[in-house]
Amino acid sequence: MNLPQRLNLLENNLLLLSPIRRAELYLLPFMIALLILYNFPKTVDASININKKATVVNVDEFQFMKDMNHFLKQEQLTLMSLKQNNQKYLFTLEGDFKNLMHFVNFCEHYKSVNTIERLLFKSTSDALIKSMTIEFEFEKDVYNTTESSTILSAINRLSNPFESNGKTSRKKLYAIVDDEALIGEQWLKVNDALGELTVEKIDLNQVRLRSKNNEITTLELYDESLK
Repeated sequence: MNLPQRLNLLENNLLLLSPIRRAELYLLPFMIALLILYNFPKTVDASININKKATVVNVDEFQFMKDMNHFLKQEQLTLMSLKQNNQKYLFTLEGDFKNLMHFVNFCEHYKSVNTIERLLFKSTSDALIKSMTIEFEFEKDVYNTTESSTILSAINRLSNPFESNGKTSRKKLYAIVDDEALIGEQWLKVNDALGELTVEKIDLNQVRLRSKNNEITTLELYDESLK
């Protein structure tokens, strides 16, 4: 059977169908085309969202060091040491506690939300100066960050955990011999300094300390800590 004969047979078969069946056959290709057009835009949007999430952070190391140096001067922080390996950095800094926390925020939110792998604080001889070691790595993907104003407000509300508020905590009075008292690991006399406190009086079984705000603290010989 040649092609004209096949077409003639197909046409005869179509004429034998009811009008409803013929309408369904004519409309079917249009319905398929409409379904394809309706779903196509959604597929495009999904691919765009994925590409946005996969955006790679390209950190210019020279620019980062320049920005960091400017930030350290602004916050009056001192850089004690620096180690760098690829996208990982290890800093040791000294400065005021809140300013150090601002630097943590600077590192964590530089270009993206970066990973803070290690954070260590140490107290120095100066009551206001603290040492901080921070190790972080730049994130490879871009993520939305919390508004800086919210974070800065939270940092500014922090209290310095290293401040004693005029009291020397967890010090024990171990002994009193003549005019000297053994407090912690120090032998002290009247008018000697114990942190931010001054030894005002040494009695038979207790030592009286005075703060800069004239607050009195008493250490009993058999007490575990300051009263």
